[in-house]
Amino acid sequence: MYFFVTHFKLKLRNLSFYAAAFLILSAPNTLLASDSEVLTTPEAHRHLLETSIKEARDRLVIASPYLSSWAINEDKILELIEAKQQAGIKVTIYTDRKLDHYWAVLKANATEVGKLLNPAYTHVRILDKVQTHTLIKDKDLIVIGSFNWLSAVRNPESLLSNLEQSLAVRGAKAEELIETSLAQLHALAKSTNAYSEALVFFENACEADELEVATTVNSLIGELPLSKQVSFSQELSDVLKAMEQATDKEQKETCKLQLKLLCKEIVKEIRRMSGEE
Repeated sequence: MYFFVTHFKLKLRNLSFYAAAFLILSAPNTLLASDSEVLTTPEAHRHLLETSIKEARDRLVIASPYLSSWAINEDKILELIEAKQQAGIKVTIYTDRKLDHYWAVLKANATEVGKLLNPAYTHVRILDKVQTHTLIKDKDLIVIGSFNWLSAVRNPESLLSNLEQSLAVRGAKAEELIETSLAQLHALAKSTNAYSEALVFFENACEADELEVATTVNSLIGELPLSKQVSFSQELSDVLKAMEQATDKEQKETCKLQLKLLCKEIVKEIRRMSGEE
């Protein structure tokens, strides 16, 4: 009898060991299946963007290097964001200040976005070297991939539609990834002082040729809020057109002076924003 009981206990112990081992070995696959997924279609990305905005309870972060009024209007992003803002939930958008410009002028699509986002009181951070395409909801969802959340073509039948793939990670696994992603975005935002950089740009522009001055003005415009970018971009566009139509040296010098004055006005605006005056 003693032998039988002892043998039974050993069998039971071995069975428990194998069961525990099976659970441990199978856990990573279970987590991967339940907490991660790959998005491969525009519809899947759009659906996740919509549900993330609706379900956010603390914060929502969208990093989209390009902005497009078409995409924002198509997905009714403004209505969704406004509802979050009214509920006291912070929505932050990171975008790149150079990628939405073409030949030193803010693209019409991006200009329209400025008009759209401003009334929604969205916290828009315009930075240099933003090429990440990231969506973050609270502390439990992060999506990183190739999909431009606020500019990608929404119609899969369009000739401009591309294969977009993103990895979505949820739950506890997402929290550490979110901290890493936000740390990089915050570091990028703090890497330069807007006003001090603007002064250097302006000083160099005073001795530069017309093209360099125009490039400087364009760079400085990117430091401003989208609402200000619209008006200054239009002024820059008008001066550049006048420069193209100039027929003599005096007219060209006048246009160059206008560029410098515009540059000076933008620096003053940046200084005011930075609390330096």
